[in-house]
Amino acid sequence: MVEISKRQQQIIKNMLTNQHYKTVKYYADIMHVSQRTLHNDLKALEIFLGNFGLILDKKPGLGIKISGDVNRKLQLLEYLNTQMENGKMNDLSPTDRQIQIAKMLLIDEKVLSYQSLSDLFFVSKSSIALDFETIRSFLNDNTVKIKGDQKGTYIIGTESQIQYSLKLFNEKIFKIKSRQSDLEGIDKFADILRPFYPEEMTETVLHIVKKIEKRSTKPIAEYYLTTLFNTILVLCFRASKGKHHSKMTKNLIFDEVKNLKTYFIAKDILDEMNQKLSIHFTSEDIVYLNQHLIAIGFEPHFHASSITKEYKAIVKEIIRKMSSVLKVDLTNDRQLYEGLIAHLTPMIYRLRTGITVKNPLIKEIKEQYSVMLGVSWFVASMIEEKFDVKLTEDEVGFIMVHFQAALERNIKSKKVLIVCPTGLGTSELIANKVRQILPALCVIEVVPIEKLYESNIDNVDFIISAIPIKITSKPVVYISPLVSNTDIKNVLHFYSDLFLTEKEEKDINGHHPKLEYLSKFIDEDSVFIRKKMRNKEEVLDFLIQKLKDNNDILEGFEESIYNREKMGSTALNTGVAIPHGIPKYVVNSKILIFTNESMIEWWGGKKIDTIILLCISTQDLKNVKNVLSEIYHLIETREKVKKYFIDNTSEGILQLMKR
Repeated sequence: MVEISKRQQQIIKNMLTNQHYKTVKYYADIMHVSQRTLHNDLKALEIFLGNFGLILDKKPGLGIKISGDVNRKLQLLEYLNTQMENGKMNDLSPTDRQIQIAKMLLIDEKVLSYQSLSDLFFVSKSSIALDFETIRSFLNDNTVKIKGDQKGTYIIGTESQIQYSLKLFNEKIFKIKSRQSDLEGIDKFADILRPFYPEEMTETVLHIVKKIEKRSTKPIAEYYLTTLFNTILVLCFRASKGKHHSKMTKNLIFDEVKNLKTYFIAKDILDEMNQKLSIHFTSEDIVYLNQHLIAIGFEPHFHASSITKEYKAIVKEIIRKMSSVLKVDLTNDRQLYEGLIAHLTPMIYRLRTGITVKNPLIKEIKEQYSVMLGVSWFVASMIEEKFDVKLTEDEVGFIMVHFQAALERNIKSKKVLIVCPTGLGTSELIANKVRQILPALCVIEVVPIEKLYESNIDNVDFIISAIPIKITSKPVVYISPLVSNTDIKNVLHFYSDLFLTEKEEKDINGHHPKLEYLSKFIDEDSVFIRKKMRNKEEVLDFLIQKLKDNNDILEGFEESIYNREKMGSTALNTGVAIPHGIPKYVVNSKILIFTNESMIEWWGGKKIDTIILLCISTQDLKNVKNVLSEIYHLIETREKVKKYFIDNTSEGILQLMKR
């Protein structure tokens, strides 16, 4: 029997559904071919129909139709359906053929040969070569590449590039086949993609995206919903094959930190996918999905009715305390209140049930928001006391995110980038010196030169660089890598000219800030120099005993110190540890300074020889931010640690505090 093409099979099906004559133009239009092409198809169909005792009936002025016994028509339909089910794909249209080839490359990840494709599709190898060229024309720097060698033709690329390519592939299919579905929106998208992805996965993603839409405080445009459906479907499909994102963000850290507010929504979505489909997701997969939730403007509903008075009261008290510490009134920030309320309930549940959630930015938060993180630890200790839970470093980092975002909403902090080509070490040297002279609310981030050009710097206020850079959209001040006194003055003048009022400029251009807050809590009994302790336990036992002897602390302070270290080490890269306990166990605020003759290993594996123990009472919490700021000024480099503590005397340290 003469075989016919898929298009010719479709022409027959269309004609069998019509009992009346239709013109050649009618069938040419619905098949999206020229009338000449259709006439050529009809010649082949006349011969083919004869095998079933049917005829192609032509009537001038009326058109064409298939005539014959109804049972023979049903026999023909059954034959055509069987042919399609058996995967006979000869003479597919070039577009359909390219879709199948792209599917083999991207979804099936096959290694293909021109000869095997030629045999499969009944076309020449030159046609296959043209198909590959068409597919390549849709590729760009963000997609995979098609590689050909002795093994065959296949794709290469990062996981990010593969997932981006799959999303483009899905969009292409949707555009081509959208006429074939009577559904609308994401239902239509899901309907068209069902033949390409597992049915259960497609249905589950569709269900979850509709739930996301209901959880949003504002309507999500149809385009964004289909984009989100596409993103989650591809993410789930790749994760089901054990393929996951690596660390891939190009955002600057202060933008990433702000975006963590919806991190738990992304985690909940993928947890549900895991529960329903048994697919494992990594923390980087969660970060990737979170970025897309941010991109579509998703904001979760605040369900006030489900929050108890107890939770509302503690959140209000935390905000009041933090306002006092930061010296910024955040008590009327509704967004902060609702964000903390929404975060607190599931956090308490996680802590009570032993569920751990890693903060993907905790390393960066500790490095660039050290003061805010330290302040958050002190204030968040109220949660531990109220709900009898033990906070983790990751959870405190999430709490800090809400306050940092609120701080930026209420007081516009300046964002500064430090750029240097000779390594982050040099850039950190610049950053450490700049932090000493710019206001505490400035957010200073160190970036390598290549990341500067990859990042969105719309939110950056100005850039400090030791080399010429090709940036014209933002103010730039140039300094030497070693940061001379002249450079410091230039940065100050630069900042003053851009942002400061006359009064503010006078304040910032004063002398090196006095350590007025540290001096309140340090006296002759607070400094212990060049001791010979063997380990961290000896050091802490020694210092805590001093506090006990002076009746500065209550029962429970020692345990809170050790618990804090187990949750997240307080050791820094400069060889300093800053242990601290819960304020409710403090009678008299004290800061103890201790140096050891040799390095000892602290929690987290870091080597330290300087310990600054913070013993701050509840009534003195308002001073914590300033205390921490002054401490970090003194210990931010190893050179400073040696100068101010290791190589200093007790008298010298006490004199330093009186500056």
